[in-house]
Amino acid sequence: MVTIYRDAGFAGTYARLARGDYRNRALETCDRSGGGCEAAADEISSIRVEANTLAVVADSSGGGFSANSATRVVTGPAEIADLGALGLDDRVSYVGVVPFRAYDSGTPPPDGGVTLHTGYGGSGRRAVLHRGDYSAARLGGVETGLAPADVRSVTVAAGCIAVLGTGAPGEQNANAVLVRGPGSVEIDDLGFDGDLLSVRVLYDTPVAGPATYASSPGPVSFDLGVSRVAGGHQRRRVYARAGAKSVPPAPAPAPVASGARVWWLLLVLICVLAVLFGVSIAGVLPKWTGLNRRFTGTAS
Repeated sequence: MVTIYRDAGFAGTYARLARGDYRNRALETCDRSGGGCEAAADEISSIRVEANTLAVVADSSGGGFSANSATRVVTGPAEIADLGALGLDDRVSYVGVVPFRAYDSGTPPPDGGVTLHTGYGGSGRRAVLHRGDYSAARLGGVETGLAPADVRSVTVAAGCIAVLGTGAPGEQNANAVLVRGPGSVEIDDLGFDGDLLSVRVLYDTPVAGPATYASSPGPVSFDLGVSRVAGGHQRRRVYARAGAKSVPPAPAPAPVASGARVWWLLLVLICVLAVLFGVSIAGVLPKWTGLNRRFTGTAS
């Protein structure tokens, strides 16, 4: 949950935003009674972000979003009393709310984490990143051996979120782009021009259990810095340009016919009845033959 306020210091009309993306007319704040609502685009001055939530805030007045525009990713819990500190006071026309799973001893996503590639379309050398913060120094260190300047494409597995930033991991006053798996994106399409400096990897909220991961349920789509697959097709909007590759989901297993078991039971029953009928005929037929001979006068 993210709460936006019209005035600095968490004052004025406000609105609580659940998972989803909110832009221009969808941004509206109201008073405590739920009345007195007014448009809030380009009027938001402070924001609260709950724990285990990412808030993507941006100025979309330029018609698009990218890592080289006023785009920020705030990791909750966080309270920003004056968005002017991020250069966004009265400039926010987009808010994206993305929950993530607090780390515990649960099983990580089965499809891996976030994979960085030195070539476009997932080609070249690669390095797989699991949950954690990766600064430029760590990315170029012994764990990955892949300098940020060498990254050309990024693949995010299902159940993972990648926050690609131009500053340190989690730095609020630095441009950042959020990519939600499963999907694959090109760094150039995200607006990075050799200035990728950090990657933060988080695990998504599981949909059906601690070991089951999927993209966000329902028809939710995130415009800002978020790439996700819905219905087997990559949804790339706003800043996305041609050349990005999608990761198709694994085909679902063929459903088993619901009446198969009933048919098997009927077949077994028919076989049993046939056997019983055969035994009955074998016992009755000799007697019937004898009686027939007596009535017809046929000698044995």
